Amino acid sequence: FCALTKNKKERNKIIAALVKERISTRPFIHGNQGRHPYWFREYGPFEGIMADRLYNCGFFLPNHPYLQTEDIEFISDIVLKTVEEERP
Repeated sequence: FCALTKNKKERNKIIAALVKERISTRPFIHGNQGRHPYWFREYGPFEGIMADRLYNCGFFLPNHPYLQTEDIEFISDIVLKTVEEERP
């Protein structure tokens, strides 16, 4: 599922930490279709507050029926530790 960070830098650090641990993730780049070439070639760039936030700050966390409680805790710990490193 998609989660949001406070900014793009934080998102990228979380993604890097998850990838380092071999946890499937990727940016949520579909948040603003108006940022993709197929759209702005036809209509021009689109800017929307929430669409841009999803585009810049969203990322995916694993979500499937075989996740165990331990898996979820492991993933959560990585995300939380990464976020705590960023905050004062």
